[in-house]
This record gives sequence, structure tokens and C-alpha cells, in this order.
Amino acid sequence: MAAALERPRGDAGDVAELAAVRSDLMTAILAMPTGRRACALLCLVADMAPRDAGRALGIAESTVRKQLERARAELRAAHGS
Repeated sequence: MAAALERPRGDAGDVAELAAVRSDLMTAILAMPTGRRACALLCLVADMAPRDAGRALGIAESTVRKQLERARAELRAAHGS
């Protein structure tokens, strides 16, 4: 996931396609419920471990993992894969 959010490189077609994917993914993340969005941003975008994200959010690691499972399903649906 983090790779999809990095600065695009390549020819103009690739750059435009990657920018569109990044935009779609961020739109999907921002539409998530607050707790799920926080877990997704910390773990998928900031590359934080679920244990550390749980500590930062004051919730159990298992809760973070469950929210990530749901977030990934939403992102797959939004991205069509």
C-alpha cells in the first residue's frame, strides 16, 4: 500500500495512472469510519506495526488487526481488485 502512495516515477502515462490510483486510495481511506481510518493511516500509510498503532491509539493490537482487515477489504473494493 505504501508503495502506491509514493511519488510516481516513469513516463507521463504511468505517472498519471499512479496519481489516479493514489487519489482513489486516499479518498477511500478518508471515507472510512474514524477508527478504521486511523488504523489504516498509521499501518498502511505510515508503515507502523499494529502493536505500535494500538499503543498510539489506546486500543488492543487485535482491534487494529481487525480494522486493518476491514480497511484492506474496502480498499480492494474501491480499487476494483
